[in-house]
Amino acid sequence: MRQSQLISALPFNDSTQGVEAYYDLVVTPAIDLTFDVQVIDGIVQREDPALVLGLRLNVAF
Repeated sequence: MRQSQLISALPFNDSTQGVEAYYDLVVTPAIDLTFDVQVIDGIVQREDPALVLGLRLNVAF
């Protein structure tokens, strides 16, 4: 099987769309907490959009 045939046989779309939002909460001058949400559509054909949640804690010392 040639590479072009293999790529066209995979269930991936040619384009992907997404949106991301985040909020940075400063707990103290040395600690901040970041919340993140992403909605990604178009990665795999015939599937619902993906919802990705994130949480990050930064501590400076």
